[in-house]
This record gives sequence, C-alpha cells and structure tokens, in this order.
Amino acid sequence: MSTQSDSSGITMHLADVPFALRREHKRLNQGRGEPSLTTSWSGQCSASEQRIQPRFAAPGLSVRVRARRLLHWERQSRPVECLDINRYGVAIVAEEAFREGTSMRMDFRGEYITQSDVNGRVKSCVREADGQYRLGIQFTYCSMRGHYSRAIDNALSQIEAFCRRQMARYRR
Repeated sequence: MSTQSDSSGITMHLADVPFALRREHKRLNQGRGEPSLTTSWSGQCSASEQRIQPRFAAPGLSVRVRARRLLHWERQSRPVECLDINRYGVAIVAEEAFREGTSMRMDFRGEYITQSDVNGRVKSCVREADGQYRLGIQFTYCSMRGHYSRAIDNALSQIEAFCRRQMARYRR
C-alpha cells in the first residue's frame, strides 16, 4: 500500500498564496501513477488551477451560507450542497449566483463536527448545466492577516481530516 503526501499542490505566484502558506509547492507525485487523494481535485488540474492543497469529498457535511450584502449580513442562512473541502476553501453548489469577491459566512455540521461563522470570499462562480451555480470559496482566516483564528483553523483541520478518512474508507 503506497502512501501519498497531503502537501501535493501546484506552483503559484506568492501574491496568490495565503499568508499562512508562503512557500513554493511542487507536485510530489508527478509521473508515479498513484491515485489522487480526491477525485474532484485530480481531474481538474490545469494551468488555471488556484488550489494549493487537494480538497476532499464531503458527502455527510451539511453547510448553510449567508452572504454579505451592501450594509449587513443576510438574516436567513440557506442550505447548499458541499462538493469538497479542505482547510483553506470549499466548493459548494447553490441555486443563486454570487459575484467574485462576495463575502460569505458558513456554518458546517456533520457527524461529530460543528463549526459556525466561518468567513470566506467567493473566488469563482460557474453556472452548471442544471441551472445551479458552483462556487469556489476561500476561507478568509488563512488569506487575510487580520482574520486568522486558531480555533477556526483547528476546526477546519478536523473537518478536513474527517473527510480524508471517509474518502480512504470508500477507496478500499
């Protein structure tokens, strides 16, 4: 059984990398033919890829989001489907489009996992064939120096580890 490093990523410009990760990433498993840790990440590597770490499928994770409007946060959160997650960002499917740069506040609930009020910023919004929108969201705690929270970092690391373990079970 081969092992695979969680630190595989892509090389990016330092301005695009969150301050917590200011180091150069290199593909560790290039040419080895080993399976990727995540199916959703492995098939989407391209020159425009912005992720610095692989994301893991999150089938049992419930996510609710609220968007920041002109002067305040939306009062009601809405449920969205979580496609994949890591400690630096999440991909979700929503019924409404959001502009890039829109601030989002997310609540995560899963088996043994709960974390509320995680702030993020929409990095991409793509309309899917079924009329829904796929959003790529980067968490602000790791991308903006004044927003770092050790508690949120730890909670998201636990969510990431849980999803990684779940994927490992499904691969066997």
